[in-house]
Amino acid sequence: MLTEQEINANKEAFISVFTDRLGNRQGAIAMLDWLMQSTFFIDPASTKYHECYPGGLIEHTLKVANALVNICYELTPYTYTTDTLYLVSLLHDVCKIGCYKKSFRNVKSYEKEDLKNARKWEIKNDALGDFIWKSEESYIFEDDFPLGHGEKSVFLIQRFMPLTDEEALAIRYHMGAWDEGDKRPLAKAFEISPLVSMLNIADTFATYLKGIGETEFEEY
Repeated sequence: MLTEQEINANKEAFISVFTDRLGNRQGAIAMLDWLMQSTFFIDPASTKYHECYPGGLIEHTLKVANALVNICYELTPYTYTTDTLYLVSLLHDVCKIGCYKKSFRNVKSYEKEDLKNARKWEIKNDALGDFIWKSEESYIFEDDFPLGHGEKSVFLIQRFMPLTDEEALAIRYHMGAWDEGDKRPLAKAFEISPLVSMLNIADTFATYLKGIGETEFEEY
């Protein structure tokens, strides 16, 4: 979970990096205005997997941006401009904005205090020991505009900012093999543009490897 202070700090970091790296791109100010009026900065990044708490989406986004810049400049011979790297990473998941609705789900609690206060019939047992079912706040995913994942991000961004062919491909296929559907276009996208592979790797690193992308932004 993030504190309100941490959420605000991430918001300020995003605005600073976005303005510094993308401020000269056509439509950038309009894009940022739209993000500011949306739920982008308080949305979770998922329902139960990574950063599934308020402010998780922006936290994940910043991790991906930092990871992508470091992957490109430290691990590959490619020389993409910083505005391209920050555009595809900072905006790759705008498709998620407003799609997470607060809900509740039942989870097992093995906490001694919960068991102590429970009635006898509420206590169950499994391989891990005694537990009770406890309701906790969670999220469900409801997309009122189901255009796809990467496709939707490309569509929303291009309402404000023109994308190069490689930028559009990278955002469209940033999910890699996790995306549903025919994998042949994905393989072709990987062949066409190294940026597609790099954004996919940065997204995967930031999602599954702790510590990746959590340092301060490098000065490239």
